[in-house]
Order: sequence, then structure tokens, then C-alpha cells
Amino acid sequence: MNEQVVDVPVSPAGFCARELLVPRDSRRNSATSTSDVEVSTRLQFVLSQHSESQRCTPLQGHMQHVHASTAGISLGLFSWSLCHRVILKKQHDDTKVAKIHKEFPRLRVLGTGDILAPGWAVLITLITRFFEMPNSHEILKRAESYRSDMLQFLRDICAIPSESGKEREVVQRIKCEMEKVEFDEIKIDGMGNILGRVGSGKHVIAMDAHIDTVGVGDRAAWKWDPYQGKLEKGIFFARGASDQKGGMASMVYGAKIIKDLGLTGDYSLWITGTVQEEDCDGLCWQYILKEGVLKPEVVVITEATNLAIYRGHRGRMEIGVTTRGISCHGSAPERGKNAVYMMSQVVREIEKLNGRLATDEFLGKGTVTVTYIECSTPSLCAVPDRAYIHLDRRLTRSETKESAVAEVHDAIRKAGVEAEVEVLRYCVPSYTNLVYETEKYYPTWILEPDHPACRAASENYRALFAGEPHVGKWVFSTNGIATMGMMGVPTIGFGPGDEIYAHTVLDQMPVDHLVRAAAFYAGFPAVYCATR
Repeated sequence: MNEQVVDVPVSPAGFCARELLVPRDSRRNSATSTSDVEVSTRLQFVLSQHSESQRCTPLQGHMQHVHASTAGISLGLFSWSLCHRVILKKQHDDTKVAKIHKEFPRLRVLGTGDILAPGWAVLITLITRFFEMPNSHEILKRAESYRSDMLQFLRDICAIPSESGKEREVVQRIKCEMEKVEFDEIKIDGMGNILGRVGSGKHVIAMDAHIDTVGVGDRAAWKWDPYQGKLEKGIFFARGASDQKGGMASMVYGAKIIKDLGLTGDYSLWITGTVQEEDCDGLCWQYILKEGVLKPEVVVITEATNLAIYRGHRGRMEIGVTTRGISCHGSAPERGKNAVYMMSQVVREIEKLNGRLATDEFLGKGTVTVTYIECSTPSLCAVPDRAYIHLDRRLTRSETKESAVAEVHDAIRKAGVEAEVEVLRYCVPSYTNLVYETEKYYPTWILEPDHPACRAASENYRALFAGEPHVGKWVFSTNGIATMGMMGVPTIGFGPGDEIYAHTVLDQMPVDHLVRAAAFYAGFPAVYCATR
């Protein structure tokens, strides 16, 4: 028999190198074949279900090679107490448990002299569960079966106006859907965020969608009802479809797929529908984390990424600048000091400042722009005694609140005028009438590409979609400024829809994106637990 010894490393995280798990000439020979990443993830998932008392322990003894047939796939048997290399036997995906039992008398751990004697009852159970686990094809098939359910749910929640501070009704509709698909627990916190749980393991994973939207603006600019929307060529158009109710629809049904296929592991998955993000991004998660509503070890932001994996974005600040002059009659302006003229000098310097701000290779350039201007005057026949501008400041890596404020002060100095500078505050009540005041400073955040959450997202994508994911960042800001930017909780992004349509009259969601995102959300928790 043509045999070869297959040498498969086990990393400190206990995750098998995917390249060695399935022979390259037998990968993906059909639409239902098991991918290399999936084999690794499924086996690790099975092992993670067993308690400490069931884990394999090394025993001293004689070393014996276990050979591998070239005609099959590798099965990874992990020793939880060792970070060494294990020799694995390759068999076809349909190999019977009895045959594996017969042909696996002993396993040697290379470089140690240890024999793995796991207890065959446990080993048989593990291998049996491995072959019974749903594969990527089954997850995708189940997601596809919920296509119409997700679309109807999205249409329902888009039909409910839910601007910041007015989310009560849409929260109740989401609660009904969570009850329909049998979440294990549903709660609404003091701010009005809705949280639904599936599973009861020790690893707490959160997936977030903000459920408030911006307004519709000029109704005449819409060619269809912005709330009822329209479905055309597989794309649903409505206010909030991409920003950000599509993510909520996919998350709820991702959780249902987990329950349907028995993918629950040693994790608790919380689906969160958060409020007031459009007015004050991250405020909802400041409340959740600071008040102890939830303590996740990782957060998935489902803002639109066009089905790419995003691992950060620039921070932002809202800064106010005020100049004060001396009012006088408009017929003799020389008697006064025009605050608008003073501010015009500041605006000119702010424009120059934008051109010299720092740039980061990944996040891009820091920016600053004037987004609002006003003045106060005793009458339209008087010189204004006060002028005010609002600055939108986007912060790239290395830029801080202090450095940004100092740059504005420097611009004012160069303008040759006196002005007041302040970082603004947010103190608007939620729909529950809770005021949770915060400074309008939203920190930059980046998750490093080798972080377990980033690796898990990429592995999950490959296993499901048989391709390499695009890994990038958002242009706009998300609740990640609180989860990771302020509180340091590792955060990753994956969402349906394209951010270019957010806040526009073309706000839209491809229905295919709902399906693929639901599959991703169903697969992520198990992959994360396996790779961490």
C-alpha cells in the first residue's frame, strides 16, 4: 500500500494547520465537499464540547508511528495539554467509526516519546460527532431557506420610523422576531437597547446592529416611499436598509441557524439592537459595558462592509469654535467688531489645517472640515457680535483628542484673532428617558490582523465562501469606537450592504447579502472559539 506519514502541527491555540487536513487534489470536488478550513474548525469545535475530565492526557510508553493512506483526509486529534506535533491518519470523509477504531491503535506525539491514550470510548464519540457536524454547505443551505423570512423581517423594521431617541416601536418588533425564532433569553436594558441570547457557554460573544436611522430629508427626493421601500432585481430599497437594519435581520436568522443545526458550543451569543448610534456613536455600548449589562470578550459590528471583513476605522470629534465681537449699527460698522469677519479668518486657517494632517497607511488621512456656521446679531441692520462654527474632525492613527484641540488653537493663532474652543457634549435622552451624558470624542480603533477575532473571521469566510476575504476598514464611524476604542473589547466588522448608500435616497440592501451574512454569523462563534 502506498503510504506516507502526515505531520500536522498543533499551534499553542490548538488549531490544526488547514493546509494539511485535506489533500489538495481532493478539495472542493463538488459543491458539497468539505473544505480544509472547515475540517479543522469542525474537529476543533467537537473537541471544545468536552469537559476537562474527557480531554486526552499523555502517557509515557513506546513510540509507534501511525501511517497515512494517500487517498483521504487528515483527522486532527489534539492534546489539550501539549503544544507539539501529532501524526494523523488520512481517511475518506465517509470512513466508518469502526474502521477508524481498528486502524488507530496508538498515536505518537513527535519529539516527546509520549503516547496519546485518550480512552477509545471518548475518541469514538469525538470522531462520531465530527462526522455528524453540519458543514458549510448545510449552513449556507439553511441560510438560503430563510431568504424570504429575512426579507420580510427587514421590510417590517424598515417600515417603522426609528430616528435616534424614537426606537421604542422597532425594538418591540425585533423582540417579536427573537421570540418567533426561539432565542434563549431576551431583555431590554435601561437605555432601551434590545439584547437576545442563544447558548449558555462561558465565552461571551456579541454581535451588534444599531437600529436607529437618520431621517428621510426631503421626501420629494425619494422616488418611492422611504419606509415601505421597494424590491427591485433582488435589491430592497428603504431608509435604514443598509444603515443598519439589514445587519439586524441577518443576525437574528444567523442565531436561528445555530439553533437549527445544533452549532451551540461553549459560548453565549448575544445579538444586540442598539439605540442612538446616529446621534452619538458608541453611547449605547458605553452604557452596556460601563453599567455591566453585558461583558463580551469579542464584538462583531454588522455595519455595512459589502461582505468584507473590517478591522477598524478612524476616530472622530465634534469641536465648536466661537468668536465674539462688538455689535453696532450696520450704518457705521467701523464702530464695532464683526464676529463673522473674525470667524472667516479662522475658517480659512481650518481649511489649510486639513491639508497638513497626518496620514496612516491603513486608516488613511486625518481630516477636519466646517460643517455648520451661524452668527447672532441684534438685527439685520447690526454688526454680529458672535459667530460659531462646528468642526467635524476625523482622527487617524496617532492623533488624539489633545493633539486635535491643540491644532485648532494653533489655527486660531495663525488667524490672528481670539476664539473659544470646546469639545462638545451629548446629553439627549433615549426613548426610555435616560440621559447618559458623554463627550463627543470617539477614539480611533484598529484590531491587529493576527488577533484571534480577525483570524477567526477570515477562516470562517474561507470555509463558507471558498475564497479569500477582503480585509479593510470603514470610512465612517461605528459603535466600535466604544467597544474597542474606549473599552478595549476586541472588535471586528462584517456586514451586508455597502456603506456608500448609507444616509442617501438610494439606501439599499441586496437580498443575497442578507443570506450570506446570516451564514457568516452562524459560523463565526464556533470558529472563534476554535481559533482563540
